[in-house]
Amino acid sequence: MTRATQPQDWLDHARLAEYALAPAPVWLWTADAGRILWANAGAAAIFNAATAAELAQLNFDPHHPAAAQIKRLAGTLPPVGTKRLERLRGFGAPLGGVLTCLCSRLKFADNSEAVLVAATERAGPEFTLRERARRLIATLDRPAAIFSADGELIESNADARQRLDARSDLVALDLVKLAREASHNGRAEGDSAIGPVILRKLGAGATDALLLQFAPVKAEAAPPAANDIVADKPAMPVVTPRPPLETSTRPLPYRFVWQMDAATHFTQGMENFAQLLGPETASVLLRGWSDVAQTLGLDPERRIARALAARETWSGIVVHWPVDGSNDRVAIEMSGLPMFDRERRFTGYRGFGICRAGLRHLTVVPPRPTPPLTEAKVLTLRPVTPEAPVLPTPPIGPVAEPPQPAPSPQATPSLSAGETSNFEELARELNARLKGASSRHTPAQDDTPDFAAEPLTMPLTPATAPRSAPDDSRIILDRLPTGILVYRLNNLLYANRAFLDWTGYDSLAALTEAGGLDSLFIEPSRDQNGASASQGNGANGNHAKSLTINTVNGECKPVQGKLFSVPWGGENALVLMIQTSGIAEAQPQTNEATLHRLETETSELRAILDTATDGVLVLDRAGRVLSANRSAQALFGYDAADFTDLGLGELFAPESRRSMLDYLDRVSGDRGSLPDAGREAIGRFKRGGLVPLYVTMGRLEHGDKFCAVLRDLTAWKRTEEELINARREAERVSTAKSEFLAKISHEIRTPLNAIIGFSEVMMDERFGAIGNERYKEYLKDIHASGGHLISLLNDLLDLSKIEAGKLDLTFASVNLNDIVQDCVAMMQQQANRERVIIRTALSPNLPPIIADARSVRQIALNILSNSIKFTGAGGQVIVSTAVNDDNEASLRVRDTGAGMSELELQTALEPFRQLATASRWGASGTGLGLPITKALAEANHARFRITSRPDDGTLVEVAFPATRVLAE
Repeated sequence: MTRATQPQDWLDHARLAEYALAPAPVWLWTADAGRILWANAGAAAIFNAATAAELAQLNFDPHHPAAAQIKRLAGTLPPVGTKRLERLRGFGAPLGGVLTCLCSRLKFADNSEAVLVAATERAGPEFTLRERARRLIATLDRPAAIFSADGELIESNADARQRLDARSDLVALDLVKLAREASHNGRAEGDSAIGPVILRKLGAGATDALLLQFAPVKAEAAPPAANDIVADKPAMPVVTPRPPLETSTRPLPYRFVWQMDAATHFTQGMENFAQLLGPETASVLLRGWSDVAQTLGLDPERRIARALAARETWSGIVVHWPVDGSNDRVAIEMSGLPMFDRERRFTGYRGFGICRAGLRHLTVVPPRPTPPLTEAKVLTLRPVTPEAPVLPTPPIGPVAEPPQPAPSPQATPSLSAGETSNFEELARELNARLKGASSRHTPAQDDTPDFAAEPLTMPLTPATAPRSAPDDSRIILDRLPTGILVYRLNNLLYANRAFLDWTGYDSLAALTEAGGLDSLFIEPSRDQNGASASQGNGANGNHAKSLTINTVNGECKPVQGKLFSVPWGGENALVLMIQTSGIAEAQPQTNEATLHRLETETSELRAILDTATDGVLVLDRAGRVLSANRSAQALFGYDAADFTDLGLGELFAPESRRSMLDYLDRVSGDRGSLPDAGREAIGRFKRGGLVPLYVTMGRLEHGDKFCAVLRDLTAWKRTEEELINARREAERVSTAKSEFLAKISHEIRTPLNAIIGFSEVMMDERFGAIGNERYKEYLKDIHASGGHLISLLNDLLDLSKIEAGKLDLTFASVNLNDIVQDCVAMMQQQANRERVIIRTALSPNLPPIIADARSVRQIALNILSNSIKFTGAGGQVIVSTAVNDDNEASLRVRDTGAGMSELELQTALEPFRQLATASRWGASGTGLGLPITKALAEANHARFRITSRPDDGTLVEVAFPATRVLAE
């Protein structure tokens, strides 16, 4: 990891490629927090850098707030691969706020480490996906382009655009097969329509994309450098690469930690699932658990779903997960524990999983045999990035003979765990010799969890110290009553007899075969507040912490542990010392504290129940009352002591007793089920009287007791009765109004017809001339007034019938365009008189609708009449029909008239109300046009809507729903 590292090389790391296009900021810091090696677009912008390459040139002072936090964090992070949530100040967070980040260690091919900080929430400037892609490829020194998961071009630099030559998708580049391979494996190389290219998979989920780079031209092989292997005789044979070999005939169990948020989305452990199941199946875990279980066919018995719903702890539930590219399923044993914050709010779940079948691609490639080193030879080792994670191996055995030459390619011998460990130790020794004697005793970086606050580093032995502990010292360690475990990285080097007896293993080889450190699953114990428990004064930084260790039988045992570094075999190693004597002594105090805590929680729960307004009863299987809260005592009028002699039969009226006893029998026979909807019953007071109740029963956990929650329904029943009476009164008033209008119409219509008829006879002068012209004008007024009164009575009757639901409608298939054209033709003469232009825009593909033709015609005439009436001379009325996006057939009438405000619009929709604009435009009417139109539209199951603004016209829309539109 130097400044000379190419920007695209960072994207070969799966973790960094996943965050390359993420909207949330992500940084990769050096372990000493002096520089930022890599960052995505948002993270670089937070530190005022345009690209990650520009940010990598900056050096941070140790006192810089961000660098100080990273340096402190780097010393406490767990081993490589384990993520931990941290809250960091700054880093784009608001002033005075913190940014929640997932922090973890990353190890690279040269054994160097870095700190990966990935924000779980957005911070800093908001960039679009195209802008994030542009800033990413700006750091690359070769032609590059980024394509979406669908193969569409997102962004490219200038050199790439010249080569692409207007090709904007992977299909045109003939890269569909190569893109599928890159999506599955993370990287792929091959030929395309424009030459050899390299595809890298970037992002995850919504930011899933592919980075295309043109492969560089391969130069001819250069002569060997001076520091390469120079052998006079004989020359090293060329070894053909062999297929990966299994480390052991028995698969090692694989353990991992996972975490969920409150919405049951996985927030930790995704990489572990991807290793076991494959990236395609693991991508489904971005959803909630219910969607994951339904999509992948998990948890058919809904055991995990019920535990998540009830927020319970579960353990040992075996879930069979599907594997990418096959019909096989892998069994993962999962356990989960709910998490709560300080206010006891639920925040999610955390737990661990065990795959006893081991990793799906567990492989170890043996190194090539190397001849013994001499003074005349110089050896250069190039580290190779392993394909599989480093797994625990047996202790290193002595290597008495140099490695033998590689056998023929036909033979594929398998390596034992001990041989694999020997190969790794040999590689470390060769690297140490190349670095020189001065660097041989440099303490190795610790990759293990820091159980002690400050690990105690023992003084290193001189350079002439022996490579391994002498036999007599190991004899002494075997006789100590304190358990001792020595390991380096994930390789177990030594365990004394006390440690093996405590964990139940026969030998160190048996512990290594069972999984090594993974099988022990060492983790800090937690106190009552969820904090790590520790003991000791810690004056010298040598205090112990409470731990839990898994034994060979899977039992978790508490111990007191200390962790420090010592030289072992010429290199630094870690020593874990455990003590068990103090645990038994502290057990009585722990029991007493637990008892006090349980008593406090019990009193708090009892106070909460007494505060609740609902009555709560605890019953036995026979229905006898065991206890009752204060609300139940007030509800029935009994004291707490009186309830112990009562049962359900004494608390309920005779008509409800059988129902309550049947309810109790059903709950007692249905074990483990959640409470159902409940029952309504009638309770009985102590001194007589009845009260309506709503009763819900459920079984108490771990026992044959039942809980009954009683809610007083007196207020609800009174409100329900008032609503019923109000509805009856409204129906009675509506019926009386309809009857009154019908009678008035019948009584008034007869004399009105006579007035209209006689006025017409007199106007026609059928029985003689009228001498005075003023009398003729009066007769015209009488005739018009009678016609207006008749139309008013007709409108009143129609409105009354619609409100009473007695309007006779004949629903049939109706062509809306034909009706609208007829209405426009009828109103054209009135529009000409008012000098108003009517324009039509009728959809030719409008399907028929199910409606009453007469009422639809009246709706169209009323709307057109109002639009013409309130549109001045020179205005326009536009009539259109169409099918909208919701498949509704709609009629729209738009005019350029006076318009209405919101208050005027509400007034216009009320019967017998007219606006001031009516007199201004010289219009008059009964005030029933819009109310009747709205009522007729609703009677045809249509939606009636008016939008209007003063001096900007009015738009009236009548939309018939899709259920009333016939398919063509």
